[in-house]
Amino acid sequence: MPLPPPSHPPLDLAALLPAQAERFGQRPFLRLTSGDSGGENRELSWAETEDLVARVAGGLLERGHGDGSTIVTAGGAPSTQLAVWFACHRIGATWAPLNPLLRGAPLAAIVGQAKPDLLVTDSATGQDTDAIKNVASAGVDDLLTGPACAEPPVALSPELRAKLMFTSGTTGNPKGVVWNRRCEAVWAGAYANELLDVDEGDGIYTCLPLAHVTAQGTVLAALARGAILTLADGFSPFTFWDQIRAADARRFTFVGTILSTLARAKPKPTDRDHNIDRIVGAGAPPSRWHDIEARFGVQIMETWGQTESAGCYTMPRTLPQRPGSIGRPTERFEVHLDDPSGGSELLIRPTALGAIFDGYLRPDSSLESPYDNDGWYHTGDLIRRGGDGDLEFVTRQRESIRRRGEIIPSAPIEDAALTHHAVTEAAAVAVPAGGDVNEIDEEIKLCVVLAPGPLDAAESDAGHRALDSDPGEAFDPAELHRHLREQLPGFMVPRWIEIVTALPKTPSTRVQKFKLGRGVENAWDARRRSRGTSAATDDVQRPR
Repeated sequence: MPLPPPSHPPLDLAALLPAQAERFGQRPFLRLTSGDSGGENRELSWAETEDLVARVAGGLLERGHGDGSTIVTAGGAPSTQLAVWFACHRIGATWAPLNPLLRGAPLAAIVGQAKPDLLVTDSATGQDTDAIKNVASAGVDDLLTGPACAEPPVALSPELRAKLMFTSGTTGNPKGVVWNRRCEAVWAGAYANELLDVDEGDGIYTCLPLAHVTAQGTVLAALARGAILTLADGFSPFTFWDQIRAADARRFTFVGTILSTLARAKPKPTDRDHNIDRIVGAGAPPSRWHDIEARFGVQIMETWGQTESAGCYTMPRTLPQRPGSIGRPTERFEVHLDDPSGGSELLIRPTALGAIFDGYLRPDSSLESPYDNDGWYHTGDLIRRGGDGDLEFVTRQRESIRRRGEIIPSAPIEDAALTHHAVTEAAAVAVPAGGDVNEIDEEIKLCVVLAPGPLDAAESDAGHRALDSDPGEAFDPAELHRHLREQLPGFMVPRWIEIVTALPKTPSTRVQKFKLGRGVENAWDARRRSRGTSAATDDVQRPR
């Protein structure tokens, strides 16, 4: 199936919601749903959404915030976050959505970097406000008392800062990423017309947090196309498909761990009882790709992008898409790979205004340029080109492992581990060879979460399974090691295997590998066939 050609005209985001509200009036636009009684469950029409945004915008102006202000939302109800976001765009302020799980010193550090003029909260914020007690704050209800602002009070430059977002921190400390108004408008138009591409009145669903650019793109695609958007407050495999059916959704956006979790749920006769035809995201597991498509009756659209890259993302030219492919670059940018076939860092260079972020926020509030002297942005992602010309994601550069002269990506190791019946999640990380932290050469430690069995919602009214025993007690790491040796070349087979109860993740469910540590005290050692031992003679296959 051919996909629509790239769409370049940027959207006028400040005028879009008022225009759509006038057009659609009391037709539903925004549905907010939660898997628990403490979340937000409500529906807003187009007119009600516009009224909420106009009143929040007016409240911000009345407090002296506008062009040049930075407004933070730290968690809170999705309706509050969305209203503040759209209100900031209307008055020329910068919206800074924060990771809703941040607490303590990490939260204080990010807020200190953002230097917000105001923190908007609500009764559902759940954020550690003690960590940010020196920041001026206001409840969303406090902003609804002044006159409404239906349109921008002054002309706003497309170069004006629109959003300050912080990277997920999968490989280290989050970095502040700045987009201008043109960047957000170009990206929104591309997301609406290239990736989700729905018709007026169609349903779109996402359960990703609004601090995540994929969730933001989903919102703007629904806004631009006149679709009905369902925002779920988090992902649960036990309620996911019920929410999809209730939303009457045609599209949903994903990250890879969502698909892996859905794939290991116990098959049901209702698995294809929905209207979803395309799912859009990144990180779909290649080993389960075809099974997911066949079982749930969907087509996967795998893309590549970053918070920094904005409108410079990849997408397939046609569907169905080859498992493992991330498609090809759109015409908004060009790419450079030193070693296209073997995998090298992806460098990108925009060919259109507003196609990429402005830069990283420095502590003094100035911007660090994203480009080298030749105008290339270094993504930090290792990419290769397949035989059909499509690009393939290999790994994050900082997640690659140096072993005996080989640069080893973590993704193939993890994919191989996931083909084992007992493994439900896996993360491969580097540990010092020989246990010396100053050692340049590295070994591979594979951290795995074991599956106690297929997930079944009926097993627990609370939506989780209570285990009578540790699933690791009956698990033999040597058997997994043999499985990996059958799946991988010898130099990629992990030396260490560690069983963990859970992998540390960001709110967008990406694994924070730097938190898995460099220690091997609790890991099984393939050289000694035991746990927590030091280096010995090598009996695993060496690269040839």
